[in-house]
Amino acid sequence: MILLSILFIILQLNIFGQENPITIFMIGNSTMANKAFRGGHPETGWGQTLSLYFKEGIKIDNHAMNGRSTKSFIDEGRWEVVLNKGQL
Repeated sequence: MILLSILFIILQLNIFGQENPITIFMIGNSTMANKAFRGGHPETGWGQTLSLYFKEGIKIDNHAMNGRSTKSFIDEGRWEVVLNKGQL
């Protein structure tokens, strides 16, 4: 799953010559998912804070979900959503 995320990053970073802002699409499990700060559990996934390490003009589109795998991303149609967004 991490390897697939890295592939998306590399593909997106190869479009520097375009006028559109760069978008890094992320898919993965709870280690990178966005999480709410409620219930006394101030936990974050690394994808939730990744944007702090980039300059303006680079957008992080985090689709990571707790408990998901490559198979569940495909089975639930989540992979197709990310692929379609990347073709805009």
